[in-house]
Formats: sequence, structure tokens, C-alpha cells
Amino acid sequence: MLGYLAARSAVAQTPSTIAQRLRTEHDFSATEVASACAFLLSAELVSEHRDPMGASLYYKVTAEGTLQHERSQV
Repeated sequence: MLGYLAARSAVAQTPSTIAQRLRTEHDFSATEVASACAFLLSAELVSEHRDPMGASLYYKVTAEGTLQHERSQV
């Protein structure tokens, strides 16, 4: 999932959007993706953004997350 977010680093996305996009390769539910995002947030590999007009949470990869993903590809 970190790789997916790193490839789309300009956009913050909801867990349901991430799950929908990953469904072609994996069968993750939005709840599982939200849990993974919480883990990545605690590791400071993603940042959390709230919709100012609602309650939706959006996640976006951090610079550290991108670097971590790139290092894992070597």
C-alpha cells in the first residue's frame, strides 16, 4: 500500500478509494486499508488530512514514506 501512495504522492486519498484501486491486485477492505493507514501514520510514513467540510480522513505519503518505498525497491 505504501507503494501505491508513493506512486501517487500528489494526492491525498480516503481508505475506500485506496481499497478500490488496489482491488485489481489484492482483496483489501476499506477497514483493512484504514488500519494499514493508521500503522503507516504511527510510523510517520503517511500524513492524515481531514476534510474541512466533513468527517472524511485522507491519507498522503510523506517524504519519509516515499524514501522508504524507494529504498525497498533496490
